[in-house]
Amino acid sequence: MDVDHFKLNNDRHGHGHGVGDAVLQALAQRIMAIVPEDAVVSRLGGDEFCVFVMGDLDRGRVVANALVTAARRPIDTNGGGSVDVTVSVGLAALPTTAGLEDALRSADTALYVAKIQGRHRLMEVNQETQQVVAARRE
Repeated sequence: MDVDHFKLNNDRHGHGHGVGDAVLQALAQRIMAIVPEDAVVSRLGGDEFCVFVMGDLDRGRVVANALVTAARRPIDTNGGGSVDVTVSVGLAALPTTAGLEDALRSADTALYVAKIQGRHRLMEVNQETQQVVAARRE
């Protein structure tokens, strides 16, 4: 999951990194309120979060859609008003034979496609997303 136009929002509100910090903290709280107890959540860096949901792809879809919806609510910036943000989410299933790096690479591919197709959306890894990325790299 990646915050859409994170730097632009941070710069637009002119409060240094305070706005960005408030956005990241609010999103982290919303993520933790949504994900099931057996999920693993981490911040990969910057404005990017990773959520591993155990179970099948349908369970992952439910959580991912809830994250996209929850992020859309305005975020209080601790005295600087409120900020409207959206997120893009890349969703990938992790077969039991795949490694963590494979899962992250697949989810990152889907996230990349979500961003180039307009942001504020959930995109799953499939043959179509793989082809879009391959065509862009040519």
